[in-house]
Amino acid sequence: MNVSTAHAKLLEEWIADLRRVMPELQDWWDQMVRDAGPGGDRIVRARWPSGPASHPRVISLFRDYYFRVEALNHTIEESEPAEGAGWGQDTPDALAGPVPPIVLLLQMIAGEAPDAAEFLRYFDFIPVGEDLDLETC
Repeated sequence: MNVSTAHAKLLEEWIADLRRVMPELQDWWDQMVRDAGPGGDRIVRARWPSGPASHPRVISLFRDYYFRVEALNHTIEESEPAEGAGWGQDTPDALAGPVPPIVLLLQMIAGEAPDAAEFLRYFDFIPVGEDLDLETC
């Protein structure tokens, strides 16, 4: 997928921020599993179904990046293409358009950071909703 330089930068920042919290949250998870005793993983997952990615810090981080991607997409959609964009230009930004936040934050991460993708493996919900005006919140 052809993504803009700004999208690529957001992906890099998302991965770096995620990697910053992963060790501490993995330790948090491992301790809870140990404390739960036999069958600890199953017991703890009943409350925290996405494993260490269930932690509120990950949810908050994901929401922050989700809205940053949406804002960038809005900027791209509202901007006028540069004259001649896409005609003989070989810059990535010339043909790049909006990227759905889920694609950037959950699908593209696998190719860029397998460790972070594995950490998010069970992140099976999107902590974003819509208000009465159908605006994401």
